[in-house]
Amino acid sequence: MDYQCNLPEFTQEQIEELAARYGLDLQQGQAQKLMKIVGGQPTLINIALYHLSQQELSLEQLLEQASTEVGIYQDYLREKLDDLQKNPDLAAQFSTILTARQSVNLPPIVAYKLESMGLVKFTPDGAILSRELYRPYFSKYLNDIVS
Repeated sequence: MDYQCNLPEFTQEQIEELAARYGLDLQQGQAQKLMKIVGGQPTLINIALYHLSQQELSLEQLLEQASTEVGIYQDYLREKLDDLQKNPDLAAQFSTILTARQSVNLPPIVAYKLESMGLVKFTPDGAILSRELYRPYFSKYLNDIVS
């Protein structure tokens, strides 16, 4: 199972500064739109800014395709899906998070594993989905694992 390093999330200002280093001039609200999907996760932000700097697609196209099989995160998402397929019990617990309207209490080991994979984060009340990027993708493919 691939556990990610827990780097602190970028702030909007840091994203805008990194964008400028890529030669991008993010317009009003564009960093916020990106953050709405991927949060401030450094790797995901870097991937997005790289693709935008290469002028492969617009921010709107990037956001529209982000959670799909043709989006820039397809390999990243497939890797997470593969990890979940190898552990159906973990996938079932994650499925609960995807459909929950509020935070969910998880067994400590499950919570640790899902957090280590970057799939959940914690609030004082329990675990929630860490990024909206995951909801459409895993809602589509997770049913095959947990059914």
